[in-house]
Amino acid sequence: MKINYKSSLMYSFLLHLLVLNFFFLNLTFFSRTNYVTESSVMKAALVEIPKPVVKAANIKKEISFAKEEKKIQPMHELPKPKPEEKVPDPQAIKIENKKILKEKPKPVEKMTPEKPVLKPVLVEKTARVKTPKAQKNMEEKLWAQQLADEDKQLTEAKAQQAQGVINKYNALILQAIREQWVLPENYPAELNCELLISLKAGGGVQDVQLTKSSGNEGFDRSARAAVYKASPLPVPTDVELFNQMKEINLVVRP
Repeated sequence: MKINYKSSLMYSFLLHLLVLNFFFLNLTFFSRTNYVTESSVMKAALVEIPKPVVKAANIKKEISFAKEEKKIQPMHELPKPKPEEKVPDPQAIKIENKKILKEKPKPVEKMTPEKPVLKPVLVEKTARVKTPKAQKNMEEKLWAQQLADEDKQLTEAKAQQAQGVINKYNALILQAIREQWVLPENYPAELNCELLISLKAGGGVQDVQLTKSSGNEGFDRSARAAVYKASPLPVPTDVELFNQMKEINLVVRP
């Protein structure tokens, strides 16, 4: 019979391996159990806790406060006694009455009654009483007054304008007379005479009167002759203006 060494060697090797594994596992298990028991297990023991020591002073205070609270109770307010009424002294009353009698009464101020204001009321009444006819008459009067004022202004303006024209022709008449006036002698400058000249239509000289003499007959005569020589004198063509210049007062100087 042949013996198989290879198979026997294999079986023996496997058997030893199993034994080693089993032995290794037992070692690890025992080592863990010992660690847990040594490290995690704690011993417990009962110990009495000391009671807090309360001071005697605090205890006394609490007891005293408790006693005071018991003692203090709300008390009902007793009604206050009414004050005794003082009886006035009759002598004092008599003295006061005497003083009151001695005092003189003050003069009463005279009240001036306010005068009723009647004017505004009357004005309002008159304004209300006005009829449309009265109002129309007032408007007509105002219109007539305005027209009269305008006419007055126009007449004044025309008069001023006419006077300006008259002054212009008076200057032209003096110039025409001077051109015809021949003075024989050298007369002093103080000499003057006043002449009233009457004119015809168109400026012809109708009459020359001496209203104020210069005191020198030769001077007065030469002035009148110069007016006649200057005829016809320059006059305005407007009839109204010419009518205002029919008679001219002139002061003649050398």
